[in-house]
Amino acid sequence: MKKIKYLLFILVITFSSCEENDVPNPDESAISTDFGYQNQFDKFLAREFVEPYNIEVLYKLPDIESNYNYTLVPAEYEKSIKLANLIKYLCLDAYSAVAPAGFLEKTFPKMLVFVGSFGYNSNGTILLGTAEGGLKVSLYGVNDLDETSPEQLNNYYFNTIHHEFGHVLHQNIPFSTDFTQIVGAGYIGDEWSTAWGAGESLRGRFY
Repeated sequence: MKKIKYLLFILVITFSSCEENDVPNPDESAISTDFGYQNQFDKFLAREFVEPYNIEVLYKLPDIESNYNYTLVPAEYEKSIKLANLIKYLCLDAYSAVAPAGFLEKTFPKMLVFVGSFGYNSNGTILLGTAEGGLKVSLYGVNDLDETSPEQLNNYYFNTIHHEFGHVLHQNIPFSTDFTQIVGAGYIGDEWSTAWGAGESLRGRFY
C-alpha cells in the first residue's frame, strides 16, 4: 500500500511539472550560450572581434589548442589586452581601410591563440607563430610584449601575424604552382638559421 502511494505521489509531481510553458519552443535554441561571467576584456573581444569579423581570441591557452612539442605558459591578462588592442588598430582596422568589403570576414583566420612564452627550438631559433588549417593562428611570446618598442612589436608580433595571415591566404586561395619553382630543389627548409650570424643566440625566427 505504501509503495502504491509513493508511486502515485511521483506521478502527481511529474504531471504537475509538465505544464504547457515547459514545452520546448521550436523557434528557440535549447542550447544555452550563457557560460557565466564575462570580464571587460571578454566583452571587448566579443564587440571588436567576434561581432564584426567572427574572430575568436583565446588568451587563456586551452590545452587542446596548445602545441605539445613545447613547454609553454599562458599569456598574461594585461599583455593579452595590449596585444588585442594592437591587432585591432594596426591589423584589422588597417586591412579594413584598404581591402574590399567582406575581405576580412572571408579570409582572416577565425581563431587567434595567444601564448605567453616563445617556443624554443634545439637549433637556437624561437617559434613566433603558426598557421593551421586556414583557420587558426597562434602568436607566441605575448608576455614579452613591450608596447614602447616599435622595433620589437614589428619583429616579434606584426611581422608574424602578417606572415601567418599570408599562410592562411595560401591555404584558402589557390596560387600558381610556378611559384614553387623559384628556388626549386635548392631550398632547404631551415638552412637560413645556420647562416643568421654564427653563434648568435636565439637568432632569427621560426614560423
